[in-house]
Amino acid sequence: MQNYLFKFIFILLIILLRQHSLDAKRYELKKFVCADQLGPRVEFTLPNFSNNNKKTLFKIFDNERRELSYEQFSELKKVKSIIDDSYFFYVAEIALSQNGDDKIYFEFFPPSTMMIKVNQSQFKNLACWTI
Repeated sequence: MQNYLFKFIFILLIILLRQHSLDAKRYELKKFVCADQLGPRVEFTLPNFSNNNKKTLFKIFDNERRELSYEQFSELKKVKSIIDDSYFFYVAEIALSQNGDDKIYFEFFPPSTMMIKVNQSQFKNLACWTI
């Protein structure tokens, strides 16, 4: 009896761990917030890349006054890593003005890191999490 119980618990544990590892790499349709040391900078939902709709709504928070935000639809591109072809990251460029002079470019490395660049400035690292 004890042997069967051990086998049952062992198989159940393997199934649960396998299921957890399968769900861990699924980021599509999850909502993310990315922030620096002062607060949130970007909020967005990763689109489902199985269909052709790769546009998503980005909520960009003002750098100086975080209570102000700007919402813009933009295309998000899924890029395969050069080093490890099983890993993807995401790239977007968002125009903040009508003439396209003010732009935000970012690279999102799920689940926790974003590199963001405003116009010609240096990249800044942001910490990200799902909400």
